[in-house]
Amino acid sequence: MNKQPTATHSIPSGSETTETNSIYEAAYLLCRNLKLCRMDRSGGSKVTFVFQGKDATKKANEFFNGAKVGARAYSDAVRSLKDRIFKR
Repeated sequence: MNKQPTATHSIPSGSETTETNSIYEAAYLLCRNLKLCRMDRSGGSKVTFVFQGKDATKKANEFFNGAKVGARAYSDAVRSLKDRIFKR
């Protein structure tokens, strides 16, 4: 299930943070050069990805508006996130 970012916070450095539970949105945000700050496991298999960077909220919204990134970069980002989740 795709979900809008659950929380957005301003931080002092001029950057923003955004969260998502969607691995596909998280892969898109990696492709858009946001920094993956942490991955939180909240019971069971649910993972929340927390990103930081300039215009994080705007970039998160672009995902839901059909923005495009390179296919190879996106595929690599999904694979990388899966590796981190399952510690391959």
